[in-house]
Formats: sequence, structure tokens, C-alpha cells
Amino acid sequence: MISSSGQPLWRTNLGPVRKVLVVQNEIVALLVPQSELWSELVAFDENGKVLWKKKFSGYARAVDTDGKGIAVAGNFGNVTLFALDGRAIYSVPLIGYAYDVGTRDNYTLVSYGKTAELVAPNGTVVWFQRFNGTAYHVAFSPKGYFLTEYGSHDVQNCYSVIEAWSLGEAQPTVTPTEKTEEIGFNPYVGLSLLLTILLLGVLLWRKR
Repeated sequence: MISSSGQPLWRTNLGPVRKVLVVQNEIVALLVPQSELWSELVAFDENGKVLWKKKFSGYARAVDTDGKGIAVAGNFGNVTLFALDGRAIYSVPLIGYAYDVGTRDNYTLVSYGKTAELVAPNGTVVWFQRFNGTAYHVAFSPKGYFLTEYGSHDVQNCYSVIEAWSLGEAQPTVTPTEKTEEIGFNPYVGLSLLLTILLLGVLLWRKR
């Protein structure tokens, strides 16, 4: 750990670190060896003391925090949300290899394969979506929306689609006081056109 002036505060030998998170007064490091056969989260306090460790029997590819919890997912069969003391808040099974994960207020958003799902604070899946492409990235916005990005990285078919979703119920696009009109066949307009055509036909016949 290095201070703002560039001076080292403390140092420890962890091995292959893939990612480091700063969560309030903790520093959380994600360890993944080159073989990717296992992964481990190690949390330190500001003085370099180890607070807790969590080991996974597989590659923890994705980890995220909102400053309140830490979400982890990978190829070990579940997505897990941890409290800052290392306690597992919930762990939800996944049918596939996780690409990305995000967390906000104990909600967890995870993508795997062509699928993304949203887990509520009580550990239940409240939203599930399958896309026409690989779901590579997910994220929460500061205003409470969440984002999904899916597509393809193939050379001959490379594209990406980003969609925004609301955590709450979908709001109506118009208020009840506004008048809306549907696009389609109006029988009154059709009758008027038919009478106009007939009238023109009669006038042309009389001129002959």
C-alpha cells in the first residue's frame, strides 16, 4: 500500500493479484494463479492486517463492490455477495460461466453465456433475460438503473448492444390525461374514401 505522497505504508507478498478493491477502510485483493484452478479474496485493514479470506474452487473472473458489499462470480457455479466482514449474504447457483458482475444496495447483477439476471437482497432472482448474443458486461448506474451489454466479437459478425433497465416497476410512457391514438385502420376514414371514389366515378361516367 502506498500513501498519496508515494511512500510505501506496508507491503505483503500475495502472489498473482488480478484485481484490488478499496472498500471503506478495507483493501480487498483478488488472487488468481496462472492455472486459474482456484481464486481467493483477501481483505486487509489500513495497516496491512489480514481481516478475512475466501477461497473459491475455480476462476473468479468478476468482482465488484458498491462500498457496502462485494459480489464475486466466475466458473465455480454461483454468484456470491459478501458483507464487508467476509460473511456471505447469499450465494445463488449459476448455470454457466460468469462474465461480469455488479452490485448495488445488496442487489447483484450477473451475466453468463447469453443470459443476465438480477438477484434481490433476499437472494431470489427477480429478473432474468436471455439475449441474442453473449452477455459480456453488466453494471449499475448511480441513479438506480442497471445496464447490460451483449453482442459478438466474431470478425465477420462483430457488434455490441447496450440496454438500460429500471430496478423498479416500468413507468407508463404517457399520463392518463393525455390522449393517445393507435395506428391502424379507421372505419370512418375508409368509408369517406370509398364514397369519394364512388362520387368521382359517377362524375366521370356522366361526362361521357
